[in-house]
Amino acid sequence: MEASPRGVAVLAQNTPNPFNPRTTIRFMVPKAGPGSLTIYDVNGRRVATPLQGELTEGEHRVAWEAKDHAGRPLPSGVYLYRLELPGFESTRRMTLLR
Repeated sequence: MEASPRGVAVLAQNTPNPFNPRTTIRFMVPKAGPGSLTIYDVNGRRVATPLQGELTEGEHRVAWEAKDHAGRPLPSGVYLYRLELPGFESTRRMTLLR
């Protein structure tokens, strides 16, 4: 992950991108507390929430297998992933190629 000033939240680009079927999403949490990482389709529908709850300070890595909440594989397409922390929200795009 690129270096960031201490105390600043960062949401990095997923790797690899495009991906099939697994990708890793990295982010930096400046202070321990609640947070969530949510995946949406391009129509804005929530398809997965790979991480939700109390997060520790520091760098995090979340592996996502391109499956929905019910464990079904998702089709090829563009998806958005959103990190929400107290006082911080960031969204990035990723592409799934099956």
